[in-house]
This record gives sequence, C-alpha cells and structure tokens, in this order.
Amino acid sequence: MWRLGGGEERVEPVRETAVADGRDSPTKSGFSIALLLFLFGASLVVPALAFTAVLLDRSAQEQEADVRRRLEQVVGDLAGDVDRELTLLLAHLSALAASPDVANGDWAAVHANASASLKALGIEVLFRDPTGQQVMNTRVPWGTPLPRSEQPAIDEAVRSTLRPHVSDLVTGRIAGRQVITLTVPVTGGEGRLEGFLHMSLEPERFLETMESQNLPAEWNTGISDRTGTIIARLRRHHDFVGRRLPDELRAQSLERTEAFSTVNIEGVHTLRAARRSPLTGWLFSASIPMSVVQAASTKDSQWIVGLGGALLLLALVLAAIVGRLVARPIAAIAEHAAIVAHEGMPPPLQSPVREANEVAAVLRYAARQLQERSQELRGALDRFGVALRGADIVVYAQDRERRVTWISETAGHGARFIGRRADELLPADSFAGATALEERALASGEPQEGEVQHGTGDGARHFRLHIEPVRDADGQVSGLLGVSSEITALKQSERRNALLARELAHRAKNLLAVVHAIASETGRTAASVADFNERFTARVQALARLQDLTMGVAGAGASLRELVRSQLEPFVDTASERVQLDGPDVRLTGEAANSLAMALHELSTNAAKYGALSNAQGQVAIRWSHEDEGPGRRFRLEWQESGGPPVIEPQRRGFGRKVLGRLAPGTLDGEATLDYRTQGVVWTLVAPWQRVVAVTDGTGRGQTPGNDAGR
Repeated sequence: MWRLGGGEERVEPVRETAVADGRDSPTKSGFSIALLLFLFGASLVVPALAFTAVLLDRSAQEQEADVRRRLEQVVGDLAGDVDRELTLLLAHLSALAASPDVANGDWAAVHANASASLKALGIEVLFRDPTGQQVMNTRVPWGTPLPRSEQPAIDEAVRSTLRPHVSDLVTGRIAGRQVITLTVPVTGGEGRLEGFLHMSLEPERFLETMESQNLPAEWNTGISDRTGTIIARLRRHHDFVGRRLPDELRAQSLERTEAFSTVNIEGVHTLRAARRSPLTGWLFSASIPMSVVQAASTKDSQWIVGLGGALLLLALVLAAIVGRLVARPIAAIAEHAAIVAHEGMPPPLQSPVREANEVAAVLRYAARQLQERSQELRGALDRFGVALRGADIVVYAQDRERRVTWISETAGHGARFIGRRADELLPADSFAGATALEERALASGEPQEGEVQHGTGDGARHFRLHIEPVRDADGQVSGLLGVSSEITALKQSERRNALLARELAHRAKNLLAVVHAIASETGRTAASVADFNERFTARVQALARLQDLTMGVAGAGASLRELVRSQLEPFVDTASERVQLDGPDVRLTGEAANSLAMALHELSTNAAKYGALSNAQGQVAIRWSHEDEGPGRRFRLEWQESGGPPVIEPQRRGFGRKVLGRLAPGTLDGEATLDYRTQGVVWTLVAPWQRVVAVTDGTGRGQTPGNDAGR
C-alpha cells in the first residue's frame, strides 16, 4: 500500500478490533442459566397446554361443523318456502288469466275482483297489451289514464315460451319503487298472445317469510335475483334492498354447494351457505359471523393462554431466583476474563461453586502467561516498527477480497485503508497495476513483484510492490501480505540522468555549431591569416572558459552577471553597445545556475545562428530584477533581441525549446514565456526569489541596477 501523508496514527488489526467490540466475545453467544432453567420449566408446561389446546380445537371444529349443517338446512328451508309461495301465486294468476272476464276483455270486472280479493294481501295486478300499454292496474282506480310501460326482458321471456315468468327486482312505473313481478301470458284463439297479466309483489313480503324462521339475532338470511341484486335481507333489510352483491361473493355462492367462509357485503368475515332456486334462478343465503362461530373456541383459547401465561410466569420467577444463585460466580469469571483481556491480573475467586473456583484459578495462571507473552510481543513490534520506519516501507495485509485488514503505521493515516480495496481509494491510473499483481498472487499462490505509478506528470509518484499469498491451516490462500516502497526519487534520478545525457549531446552539437560560427565570423573580419589565428584562438579559449564556468555552476554563489557574459563572449564583445546587461549583482543557487546556464546557452547559440548576433547590427538586452516584497518576492529575467533578421517562428519544437519552455522554469518552480516577435526574440522567466538568488550585496535587495553597455 502507499503512504499518502504524514501522521503517527496506529492502526490495529481488524481481528483485535472485532474482539474489542464484542463480535467474537463468548458473552455474546449461548444462553444464560436463568433462561435455560426457564426453558426447562416451559418444557414441562407447554406440552400439557398444547394437548389441552388440541382437544379444544377438535371441539371447536365439531361446533363449526354443526353450524355449517344448520346453515345449509336454514337456507334450504327458506328457498323451499319462497318457491312454494311463488308457485301458489303463479297458479292463482294463471287461473285469473283463464277467467271469463279476461277472456271477454271485461277489465273493469277484473279490476274490481282483483282489488277485492288480492289488494288486502298486498298484491297488485295489472294487464298490458302486446305493445306494453297498461290497460288495467289495481294500484289506481279504474278509469285512471295509464302509461305505456315496457319490460323488454319480461316480455321476451313470456313471448318466447308462453309460460309464467318471475322477474328480477324492477322499478314499477305506477308504484314508483322496486317490486317483483309475476307474469303469465294471456292468449286468444290459436294461442295468439293477447297481452301480459302481471302480479306485483313488494320485497317486504319475503322479509315476512324470513322472519318466520325465528333465527337467533346473530344469524342472517338473504335473497338476491338473477343479476345479484338483493331482493330481501333479514337484517337491515331497507339498507340493502336494491344493492348488488360483490362479484366475488356471488361467484362463490353460485359455485359452492356447502357452507364456506367468506366476507359479506358489509365486509364482515362470515360463514355462509347458499342455494339457487330452480324455479326463479334467485340466490338464497344464510350466514353467521365467524366471530360468533368461534366465540366458544376463542374463549377456550383465552383460558389456555391465561393459564399458560401464569404457569410460564411462575417458571420464569423460579428460573430467575435459581439462575441468580448459579450465575454470580460465572459472572465474576466473565469480569476476570475482561481484566485478562486488558493484560491485568484478576483477584482470586471464592464462591460456593467449586468448578467456578477452579476455572478462576486457571484464568489467573493464563493471565500471568499472557502478560509475559505480551511484553515480548510489544518488544518485537517496536523493533519491527523501527525497521519499517528506517527502511521507509509500508507493510499491509489483505483478505481474499483484497480488502485491507491491517497496515503499518508508516503508511500515515492508515485507518482510511482498513476494510477497503485499492480500487476504492486510488484513481484508475494508479490501482490497475496493483490490482493485477494482487489477483495474480491470489490465483497462482506465488509471490508477485512490480511497479505502479500514482499520478501523472512531474507530480507522479512511483512505488515498488512485493506481494506474497498467505495460507491458512489447510494450505489454502486466505489473503495477501504486501510490502510497498516508494521509488519516486530513483525514477526522478533516472529521468535527470537521461536529460543530462540529452543535454550533453545537444551541447556537443551546439558547441560544434558555435566553433563553426566563430570561425566564420573571425574569417569575415580578419585582416590576415595571422590575425585570423590570433582572434580565432582567443575566442576558442573564451569558449573553453565558458564551458569551465558552466560545469562549475553547480556550486552555490555563481554571479549572474558573469554567467551571462560567459555565455555571450564566444559570439560578441560583451563590452560593446550590442550587449546591454541591466540588473543588481546577485549570486545564484546551484540549481538556478545550472538552469539559467542551459537557457542562456540555448538563447546565445540561437541568436548567433539565426537571431540578433548573426549579423553586425543586432543587439541583445538582458535585464533582471525583483517583483513585490516580502515572502512573495519574485525574480524576473528578460532576454530581448533587436536589430537582427526578421524572426520566423519555427514549426518544429526541438530540445532547445523544451529547455526554455519547461525544463529551466520547471526546476525553479517558475514560469517562462518565449515570444517570437518579428523584430527579435523575447524570453521572460519569473520564479520565486529564494529559488534563484543565493547571495546579494548584503542588504537582501541586490546592488543598484546599472548598465553594462560600453564596459
């Protein structure tokens, strides 16, 4: 695992934490003595109560079977009584239809006779012709204008069969309320239909039949027509007449031939029996609430529960008393165990339970052994910690799911790793390599080693991982043990060496170009061969001194002014007006001297090849100063060319441009800009003052700026 920050927080193994919070503690498992004694008493009481409950349950089942048979008998009697009454009324109506008055069409006589004989019984009679026009109705006096009333369902049933018909619950035009209609056809010669003779019955007529059964108050009976509409109901008749039965209740009533349990129209759980009349198609029912059916068994159950509760309470009290006497020494041993867990020495135990005293004595012996082993272990762990800190490595353990279970304190804030995997803690570009090593170690059972990178760019950190599988007692891989060591400094050193090698090659190439430029420039201005040799030799010697200065700037205290001059002298006389040096006398840090030497060498070489120093008129101005004051003080250096050939920005970005744009400012935590202006290249560097300047004139501000031109 990686060390992501400082800190001395010590992270203990997950196993120790689990014991500390009681997950593996013996006190959290098993049963107390009081509970075991209570269970013993309950084992004697519960079977007896269960046997009694079985007997009472059988009795309740027999009582319910009796109620079911009684319901089936009641509903059968009700259906038979109503069918007999309707059969008699239909016979009476058929006789009336065959009377001479009807045959002669003397409806006034029919009205008078029916009113005299049937009205007192609550029965009304009416006649309609085949078109539905009422001709006679005993509900109103004879001669009263009557409406036309259509009853398509009734008319069609009678017309198609020419047989008597009993209707469902309908609303009468003259009555203005719901009634039951008995209909017989009135026929003439050759069976021709002359009209419909109706007998109108109030639903309350059937209520009288129900009440005559003299059922108990909790019982209920009902009649519904072929559509499921309630015709009559023993209880709350007027509240339910005309309402439809729920579809599910009606379907159950039509399908079941025996009493069954259901929920009635009021939402009450009931025991119900139903019969369908073959005469009318009506549905007859009888029901009783299940609470009434089960009242006796409920009372018996309450008695059993009460008795059982009392007996169990007695067993609980006795178990608590006896259990306390036995549990006290055991509880004392548990307290002694807690003392041992904290590496303490428990006191001797004196109790009436001999076995408990023996266990306590063994526990005291184990405590002494534990103290000795713990002291040895702490010494070993301290030595282990010193070794880890001295070696600058992190050691960690993982389970089979690759979750960290322990990590050494050298990780710094290691608690954040516990219980988590690398892919839950680190970015995708960091954990992929570590995950691959871990999975290979788990799969192969062999040690794995590799390198991983955390982050990108200059801020990237590198780690070398060594991971070995950990095996359990059966030889199976149960987890991993890993060692992580940071090799960022090694990687940076390798990159610096590679950079120095490239710089050396680049400088050699530039050196040859500089020698060529010196030879060309000297050849153009030399008066003779001897003059050429003298001037060329002097310039080559100056170039050699420049190389000596550049190689020696790693030591602190190199003068910035001398460094600038040394870089320009191979190409131009620094005392001429072509060179302007403007800035305080400062001495550079070793890192700044190296970085600025590379940058100035690159700028001087390019100026001699393509820029202001490639002709006789060009000028170079180098200025340095500081910005702001206090801790935020900044160093600023500017290289500005003018008077040379027009500048064209190169399309290729070579090593020199990398030195000017990234390497030189990067080593100083600064920023640089390279501007290819037409009149001349301008390079500007801004960096923290303390990263660049090692020695000034003693005031900390540098000497008064001066102009070196003409010196």
